[in-house]
Amino acid sequence: MEATMEATMTKVESLADVVSALHDLGYRAKSVDGGVLTGISVTEEDGASRDFPVMITEENGSLEINCQLCTIGDLQQDHDDDGLAVLAWVFLAVNAEIQPWAVALINPDGVLDETDTVVLTDSLPLGDLSTEELDSAMTTLQRALVQVVPTYIK
Repeated sequence: MEATMEATMTKVESLADVVSALHDLGYRAKSVDGGVLTGISVTEEDGASRDFPVMITEENGSLEINCQLCTIGDLQQDHDDDGLAVLAWVFLAVNAEIQPWAVALINPDGVLDETDTVVLTDSLPLGDLSTEELDSAMTTLQRALVQVVPTYIK
């Protein structure tokens, strides 16, 4: 059985392989400048479905997976300054609960503004990555979204 398992495991060694593997797993995915764009959906308690964009890039021999939750501007619409401060602490605490994923802020210019993006992020080493491991990462992403989104992201 072990030999059969090894024979069916597909290696993921490049961004092109990521696109192919995601297609095989039933995701829509396409190559874009510098990475792979895909998405993931979460069904909320009221039955509504929410879609979240996922960008996968390659950095130093690892896949960096970032799922956009919202922008700082989105949070500002739903929370006052005190609420945002509390939310920052809550996200820090949530990071211990949703491992291997973490809540992070993409802030390219170092100045916090409403366009900065709040993401769930993870990385996977490319060396021995298989389609099954990529599938597992996407499954744990969906679980992390279910924990974070309904409670903190409106």
